[in-house]
Amino acid sequence: MSSKPKRFSRGLLALTSGAALVLASVGLAAPAQSLAGGITATFAPQQASAAVGSPIIVNMSLQQAIPGTSTTSVTVTPVGSNSGAAPAISLPNAVVNGITQFKFVPPHVGFWTFQASGVDSNSTNPNFTANPVPVAVQMQAPNTVRVGTPVQISATVVAQGGSQLAPVGQIQFATVGGGNLGAPVFLSQNNPSTASISWTPANVGQVQFTATYIPNTINGFPDTNCPNNCVSQVDTVQVTDSGVNVFLTNPPQFFVGVPNAITAVISARPSAGTVVFTVNGQAIGGRVSVDGNNQATISWTPGAAGTYTVAANWTGNSGVTGGSTETVNVGAAPPQQDNIVLTQAGGPTWVPGNSYQIANGTTVSFSATSSSGAAVTLSDTGPCTIAGLSISAAQGNGGCILTASTPGGNGYAPGSKQYTIVLVPGTQAPRVQPPTSGRIKLGKRFTLEGPGNNDTNAGQNMSWRVTSGRANCRLLFPANGAVRLRAESVGRCNVRAVAPAVPGQWNRLVLNRTFNVRR
Repeated sequence: MSSKPKRFSRGLLALTSGAALVLASVGLAAPAQSLAGGITATFAPQQASAAVGSPIIVNMSLQQAIPGTSTTSVTVTPVGSNSGAAPAISLPNAVVNGITQFKFVPPHVGFWTFQASGVDSNSTNPNFTANPVPVAVQMQAPNTVRVGTPVQISATVVAQGGSQLAPVGQIQFATVGGGNLGAPVFLSQNNPSTASISWTPANVGQVQFTATYIPNTINGFPDTNCPNNCVSQVDTVQVTDSGVNVFLTNPPQFFVGVPNAITAVISARPSAGTVVFTVNGQAIGGRVSVDGNNQATISWTPGAAGTYTVAANWTGNSGVTGGSTETVNVGAAPPQQDNIVLTQAGGPTWVPGNSYQIANGTTVSFSATSSSGAAVTLSDTGPCTIAGLSISAAQGNGGCILTASTPGGNGYAPGSKQYTIVLVPGTQAPRVQPPTSGRIKLGKRFTLEGPGNNDTNAGQNMSWRVTSGRANCRLLFPANGAVRLRAESVGRCNVRAVAPAVPGQWNRLVLNRTFNVRR
């Protein structure tokens, strides 16, 4: 029995040759684990490092030696050098022979690599470094408390720079000159992360608190750091025996040359009385009356950078007193200019730098807000006139520059916005409005224009004539300068008044009236 030579299909031969060519073309770059048709995952973070808790974008490239699949399901596991693996990231529709992006939020410091399951192999990928995230430690305590009454003292640790990290660790509370208050307290591990203790003041007087952050470590490496130190600024509490609490509500930050509203809130009932505000012991302004909301407010503009003690001392009408102090920091320059939003009444919000038309003789009114909460004032350069938050055009050509400004305050620098106004000719109007169109009785006479009122708001004379129905209506021109109309016969008539334009100032006025004469 003779054996026949084996035959290969032409298609299979072509496929085999093609696969060989592909492998030859990629050479050493093709992973040894990738078989013909296998998928290899390669990872490339878009940045080499970031703070813990800060999202980054990672590009995942899936390459298939012999294309045949458009998408595939991939699960990516981030692997950290200090803390093991992070939660897996599911990518059900990853692109084959293309780039798929995913977001990774490093949970701990260290070097991170990525491993994909659902593929044939992973190529070596560069390390991504997660650095400790800077945090700020803030102290929160009541400004004034009553002796013998327990109160809550809190501290907050806030991740900086947009990090999503919830700081972990402990807070050690302490009084200045008095030592630690108990043992360290664990943070809540929220974002921001807080810790609190209960404290009962034993004596009348002033007590100052600090909070020290003690970060946790992972295998000896902390996920957070404090750029300066891990101790909060001092927070001062005034302990009184009157039972009256005076709380100072200050902006989070003061700046040189920027006015700030300082408000004292009086908890006593009734709270009628006056408050004297002081800065470093020096009174600012006179006595401020407490309003119906149990508050007294004064404005203070710091003259130099530094740390100041702001105090409010309340004297009630019945002679009861209370006080509060607050330590505030004054920076050299505000971080941002006050933002102003100017909205036209019944119209759009104006955009700084844009041009807007106002017709001669008209007034545009606005509502205005600012980020600082300060009042917005308007001013102009040009022939326009300003009254409060309204601007009026006094001519029909040229232009004005409208400026909206605030003195700033509450952490914002003074701000201003400018808008260009183009003045256009206005629409004339008669000084005395003639009767409206409608039905009139046969034989009736009425005045279209009174004596001496034969002009418009632009000072132009109006010329009247009957444009149709002359047999039905007749114009009368008495010697006193008035214009009257008489209904002569049953039917309809049209009358028209025309006042010429004032070039560049006022448009031509055309006024029409239609009357139906009935018995």
